[in-house]
Amino acid sequence: MKQNGTPATVPMARLGSAADKPLDEYQEKRGDAFYRYVYAYDEDLMRSSETIYKKVKGDDGRWGEQTLYDVGTYLYEYDSQGRVKAKTVSYGKNEDFVSYRVMVDYGTDGTTTYTRYELDSGDGSYRLARQWSCYDGGQLASSAEYDYDGWAKYARTFAKNGIATGGGNDLRKYVCSGTVNDSTVTHYWRDDSNAEWRQERIEANRHHNWGTGRLAVYKCYGTDEYYGSYEERMFEFGYDGLGRITSIKKYYTGNDDDSQPGWSGDTDGDGATYGSDSPARASRAATGEPQWRLEYSETYEYWGDEVYGVGNPWHDVFGMDGPLKRIYLDDEGYITQTLFERDASGKLLSVSYSDEDIEGVTETGTVEVDADGLITRIEDTSEETYGDEYYYYSDATEYTWEGGLVTEAVNTWHTKTRYPDGQREYTEVTNFRYSYGEGSFTVTAENDQSANKDECTITDDGSRYSVATRSCTDGTWTDDYRFVREVQQEDVSFVMPDISADMAGFSPDSTVVASVAGRVVCAYDCGYDNDMNYGFHSIEEDNSYNYMNAISGKTYFAISHDGDETVCSDIEGRPIYVVAGGRLVRQYIYHEADHGNAGPTTGSGNAGMSRAATVPAGLAYDEITYAYDSQGRIAGRTEVSVSEDGTRTEEVKLEYTYNEAAAIATAEATAKAGVRLTGRTLGMADGSRFSVYNAAGQLLAEGATEFTPAAAGIYIVKAGGLTAKVAVR
Repeated sequence: MKQNGTPATVPMARLGSAADKPLDEYQEKRGDAFYRYVYAYDEDLMRSSETIYKKVKGDDGRWGEQTLYDVGTYLYEYDSQGRVKAKTVSYGKNEDFVSYRVMVDYGTDGTTTYTRYELDSGDGSYRLARQWSCYDGGQLASSAEYDYDGWAKYARTFAKNGIATGGGNDLRKYVCSGTVNDSTVTHYWRDDSNAEWRQERIEANRHHNWGTGRLAVYKCYGTDEYYGSYEERMFEFGYDGLGRITSIKKYYTGNDDDSQPGWSGDTDGDGATYGSDSPARASRAATGEPQWRLEYSETYEYWGDEVYGVGNPWHDVFGMDGPLKRIYLDDEGYITQTLFERDASGKLLSVSYSDEDIEGVTETGTVEVDADGLITRIEDTSEETYGDEYYYYSDATEYTWEGGLVTEAVNTWHTKTRYPDGQREYTEVTNFRYSYGEGSFTVTAENDQSANKDECTITDDGSRYSVATRSCTDGTWTDDYRFVREVQQEDVSFVMPDISADMAGFSPDSTVVASVAGRVVCAYDCGYDNDMNYGFHSIEEDNSYNYMNAISGKTYFAISHDGDETVCSDIEGRPIYVVAGGRLVRQYIYHEADHGNAGPTTGSGNAGMSRAATVPAGLAYDEITYAYDSQGRIAGRTEVSVSEDGTRTEEVKLEYTYNEAAAIATAEATAKAGVRLTGRTLGMADGSRFSVYNAAGQLLAEGATEFTPAAAGIYIVKAGGLTAKVAVR
């Protein structure tokens, strides 16, 4: 929602301690710039300033000298209960850091909301930049980011366990409810950021959590009276005890004249109802469910208990879940059926097709079966005559079998059209080539009307089912889309903290929920992050319907293990996060070859991975490794840049140093330099000479055996080539 205005200034109240072990120093690398932050604290350990040093990589690839870049100052404001209600951080004029202000709203619903405003250097006003909220236990409850005009670019809501419960932007949003495999999603829209939200549609979906989590029920309740674009419908999918499809049923509501979907209930809390003049919706108002009318059904009958899966040509080429006896279709009374004749062993003998006659239309369907029970040819024809107009098409496919597998197929599509003023004839030939593996199948198609090639690969390991397509133009292959449906096998989550945060809550530490045991996840990715991928989709390559319950393919993770490490890979098979002992130990950021760092981007899949966390060849990326101290805090990280040919082009080590709050010395000082602090007087345990600098790097004493600082603060002690930081009160 758009928000304007500058937050009011509140008089200062007393200060309160933020943490008992604040961060003294923090380092980070942003592209070709390296920053070091040195923090200072007041007597109550509230952060009072940050001194920023910067060095830049030159055109020769070498880092320049580190120089003082800017100093940020911190100001806190408190409410009558002594709680921080505002934090303002002010920087000087620089190109990299913007002054900001965080306002706090301590709610009564078990959440606290933080709103960040950033200073506009042009007019001097503060503009809304981010907003997030946390549950009382500290878990992230919501997060949103806004553009320059204060419109939401994205928003997410989360349950206490970190699972996403909704999302959207300034004009569209959705809210999820129910369980992980039986959920309801309500969609809202508005045409202006200041308008009231209108309910667009409600979708209910239920998945089976056995096998690969196939869709069981999908319902859409159209609720948008203004657009009327979402028809109320329901799909039911039936399966036998072996997981084979047995039925597909499609329902609508009311009658054929019921063309304006609506919701006969209050949609936005204002007491108004929409579409209540519809009999179907009036019925739902009373029963909670519309009067569903069956429009279309398919039923499948099988011979025996054999199951065809991915890697079997009967499944992959002919779309069978097992040896069929009959397919029966009823499209509002128009009946079509296909019969499969088999001998006592189940070998296919013949296939026959029948349907009801339609005046003016002649249709045929023939299937040729050889002596081994293999389908070698399928042809469908249709011939229609309407007065002086004539239409004809033939769709014929011939199959080549080798060693019990279909290795090639040739499809010929032929049409004839005659009109009183002329006629047209057209023929198109497509060649298909098939290859198989254990639980995998690939088909490549070439059309005589185009120089392009299309390829589809389907894999199924028993819990994870995936489809990946790509196309070739002028010899270059490009990924088109990927789809994954998976029953997750374990719980995997971790927190992505903001290491530089000075107080709990003032930075949105988010929980990444990579996997939930038993949860069915459907994800679709077409090369860019698009929330519209969320919802009901037909996957044409395997002739199935699915409900995409992941925001996009970018939010899906596949879980694998490498020793004690848990690897979270994206939909393309590239490792993104590596977790050990519940903590993040490695992170991978991928780069576009021509556009620099673009975050996770389209890659080349996971072929040839030798270990779970190995990055596929041909990708440029940064590998970030985190190190932890004995107390479980991040003590540093190493960033390695790797080029597309696998060359490690750069390695940068970043260190974090904590104040242990004993006001004597940091762990680094005690371990490395043997610093002694008597009262406020510094010295070395062995009596050797040392130098002292303040937090800004200015020399205060050189060659001293003792030194008493004039004020409390953070001081740097150097002795014998070792460096330590000391907090003096």
